[in-house]
Amino acid sequence: SFVVPLLFGGTAGALVGEAFRRLRASEERYRTVAEQAAEMIFWRTPEGGLRYVSPSAEAVTGWSPEELTADPGLLERMVHPEDHAACQAHRHGLRQSCEVQALEFRILRRDGAVRWVSHVCRPVSGPRGEPLGIRGAHTDITERKRLEQQLQQAQRLEALGQLAGGVAHDLRNVLTAVLGPASLIASESRDPAGQRAAALARDLLDVARREPLQLRAADLQDVVRGAERLLQRVAGPRVRLEVRAPAAPLPVLADPGRLEQVLLNLVANARDAMPDGGTVTLAFSHPEPGRGGAQAEACLTVSDTGHGMDPGTCQRIFEPFFTTKPPGRGTGLGLAVAHRIVREHHGSLSVESTPGSGTTFTLWLPLRGA
Repeated sequence: SFVVPLLFGGTAGALVGEAFRRLRASEERYRTVAEQAAEMIFWRTPEGGLRYVSPSAEAVTGWSPEELTADPGLLERMVHPEDHAACQAHRHGLRQSCEVQALEFRILRRDGAVRWVSHVCRPVSGPRGEPLGIRGAHTDITERKRLEQQLQQAQRLEALGQLAGGVAHDLRNVLTAVLGPASLIASESRDPAGQRAAALARDLLDVARREPLQLRAADLQDVVRGAERLLQRVAGPRVRLEVRAPAAPLPVLADPGRLEQVLLNLVANARDAMPDGGTVTLAFSHPEPGRGGAQAEACLTVSDTGHGMDPGTCQRIFEPFFTTKPPGRGTGLGLAVAHRIVREHHGSLSVESTPGSGTTFTLWLPLRGA
């Protein structure tokens, strides 16, 4: 900037020198902002090289500014394979326009992690319209994307709950008309399709429900004994149902109707695990001190002699709509609903299983007055 005034001389030299000083000051301000920003800011040359990459590049991509500058093609190679087409279309549009262009896509960081970035850039031209390159920025928006996905999932579940409520009410009305006359024809059914439909309607209503539990004093044994005949009907003629109860009562604070729903879902799951028949055993344990020094609890196990489950299936068994059954044979709602009902009773429901050796569900409920 000191040589330029000497070349031009006089007033013209002073004006040109001032212009250069302003340009240098502008670049210094730009560099200061870029180096303090959380975004990865870069400047590409018209030839495709990288004139500048801000220090935050390493936090966003895992590569240092020096590595990116030395290998300009690295920016394209880190794009997620599924987003290559969108990025190519973006670059084509950028060549056809002088406006700011924006795109959200995924990159693969140096450590292999997948991150979402918001890419904003625009072409830069000189005073005579000559291309000087492209300035742009990558902002890590992975957390924002995660929150958006959670919101979308919550909205889908809310819509599902509303749909389930409507379907269940319509289905229950049909079942009222069908099961009433059917019960006069036969009290037992080898394949109780009506009872399956009723259970589905009940589970759908539970997904959509908003009413709190109707808790009252109850004996856990009385709840099971009261549902025994219905449990046997759900189990079917090929399955033997055994109930083993201690002499002492097991007082709990519960909604008997909802606990009955838990038992029905557990027995139905056991029945489906024994297509050739078997035994389902409901066994009570004497009141025990709470696990970990907590309140004393009553314990009920529901065991079957079915084909069992592998560890991976056990980990997902309480997920809504997770099922290993073929299409048309199950929705995956039953165990998820049972798990939620037990938790709403301040209890717990766990599962133990081994392939070929059956499955045991263990239900713990706090004892009333303990």
